[in-house]
Amino acid sequence: MTGIKKSISKTVKRNSCINCKERKVRCDLLSPCSICQRRNEICVYPSKDNRSIRLTVGKMKQLESRLVHLEKILEEIRNQTQLPDEVIRILNGVSDEDHLPSCLKSYDSRVTQFSILTIPENDKSNSVMLGPTSVYKKYDSAENTPIIETDNAHVLGNHTNMFTEDDITFYNFVPCEKSLFDDDLYESIASFFKWQYPSNYMFIHRESFLYHFLLLDFDNDFVSEELIYSIAAVGSRFSSNRALQLKAEGYYTHAKKFIFMSPETSEIDFSTANLTKLQSLLCLAFFDISKGNLTSGWILSGIAFRIGSAIGFERDPSEWIYGQRTKLNIRAGYPFDLKAVQRRIYWGTYIADHFISLIFGRYPSLRYTEASIMSSSDLYNLPNIKDFLFYDREIMSYYSCDVLIPLKVLIDLAQISESMILDVFSPVTKSEPGTEERNREIQRRLKRLQDYNNSLDKWVLGLPPQVSLDKKDLLSSGHNCINLSVRSSYFLTRLSLNRPFVQYPDDENINKSPSFCEKAVIELYMVLKSIDRVYGLPEFEPTLPLVYSMVLGTSILTLKLSCGEETLQGEPIKLILDLFLKYLSISEGSLEIAKNAMDIAQGTFKNKNDNSISNLQSRILSSDNGLDEAFLDKLLSGDVIDCVFDPGFFLSDSGQS
Repeated sequence: MTGIKKSISKTVKRNSCINCKERKVRCDLLSPCSICQRRNEICVYPSKDNRSIRLTVGKMKQLESRLVHLEKILEEIRNQTQLPDEVIRILNGVSDEDHLPSCLKSYDSRVTQFSILTIPENDKSNSVMLGPTSVYKKYDSAENTPIIETDNAHVLGNHTNMFTEDDITFYNFVPCEKSLFDDDLYESIASFFKWQYPSNYMFIHRESFLYHFLLLDFDNDFVSEELIYSIAAVGSRFSSNRALQLKAEGYYTHAKKFIFMSPETSEIDFSTANLTKLQSLLCLAFFDISKGNLTSGWILSGIAFRIGSAIGFERDPSEWIYGQRTKLNIRAGYPFDLKAVQRRIYWGTYIADHFISLIFGRYPSLRYTEASIMSSSDLYNLPNIKDFLFYDREIMSYYSCDVLIPLKVLIDLAQISESMILDVFSPVTKSEPGTEERNREIQRRLKRLQDYNNSLDKWVLGLPPQVSLDKKDLLSSGHNCINLSVRSSYFLTRLSLNRPFVQYPDDENINKSPSFCEKAVIELYMVLKSIDRVYGLPEFEPTLPLVYSMVLGTSILTLKLSCGEETLQGEPIKLILDLFLKYLSISEGSLEIAKNAMDIAQGTFKNKNDNSISNLQSRILSSDNGLDEAFLDKLLSGDVIDCVFDPGFFLSDSGQS
């Protein structure tokens, strides 16, 4: 015991004052501190120090050895044949299992029969929610995929040593031993945070989730059974590990069950609004979108945003309401600034909403101008979570992921895309505008198209060095998942805005969309080359924004090739297209849209009529504004690209209405 006492009696720096702690600035620990003096504020230091005492590795080993010794003594006592009844009663009450949470020991075998809110994947009503920037067709012909029967999965395994070496000094966080968790579930969650995070999943604060999850605390306002299985569903679906992919449907269905059904009564119950339900629904929405099950994805994400409204999370976190509570249920010793984490969740949801609105071509639910919540601030990382961090093979280092950088630039990008859908692609208010009014509206929209491209140019110029779009940076660090979340979202926004105009002549005064699209496609090509060089495409797990960008890029390349063009900014188009199709072929197991794009691109030139190119070129008519009348009618109707991803659209009769 003397060793532990010595470590406790060691001199420890006092805590920062309350004001400095809230502002996250360095406190000089004087009374009063210089910052409070300068601000003329009362300087108060916390009366209690809740920081954990960090033990050395040697002390941890001593405790581990002592634990093994005590267990051995206990086992010897149990093996005695003659023991007093009272001792036997006490021994019978000692069990490792008694100290483990019961919440997630196993999931019910009835999971595969659960069918709440199950929507057929071939539902033709998908077209109802698709709008002008959507990359989808107006119909979804994907066949129903049966739910895969899975064995009961156990979150907790055998109880073993709970001590690990701590090599990061921010916080004395020692997670429970990996062997306590189900292997597949653990690997699926690790895959999620390595490859999919942050991207469009910033509505989950990784450190808050892992702080509770890795300490086996599964019942709080940052971790719940449904959120664990929702994250596992996404992580396993996009995993390059085939065995994990087979688990995805079971995880998905189990998560949905716990969102919509009360575990106590086994009846449908959706009366409580909380953060983990919101986060779980968004994860499942992205899961459905990746399968091509658009109706379900649209519905689940819509419910998530309504939960956010019920919580009131566009306001200051002090005004949030969780069911009947106004306070979060979190583990004692939780080390993060609670309000900063809550703000992070809101702005992450805001980005997810705008990503969904862009791929569906619909207006977002959350508006920047309607939010009174402050912007997010920097948050620290947990130690000992390397299993959940992206490993960059190029520099042989783990990325702890400073989410604040991508978060801030993606909020700015989301504001551009929000206004873009309203301004450029919305239908006119009058059903039959006069010729003069119509021409004014066309000119206004083409002017707005240029304005939004200018806004995107300014956004690119203001990017931090970590996420630069310079070609050299793309070739050297395009494979970095953290930076890629920003870059791929930009590619998607730029291509969604300009792709409808790409088949028309490049004009400095009227239409610069072809140039913008070509530049974005070349930048995408640089990213793919970096990925292929460092990881090889099969090992690099796909993400939604990157695959959607590749789909749009493939349509542009196919169109260029069909028009007889052979190079794109000096690069052979066929070489670029081959790499795009190679990536899409690897991604098609995880994303239905990748499979559709592959089928269309590969079939575009089969049985192609000799006059197809001349038919296309004849449609590029010379008029006052350089665009043909049929296209302008579509622009004014809000149906400018007919809600399709189809490289052959501009070559077919459907595009000539």
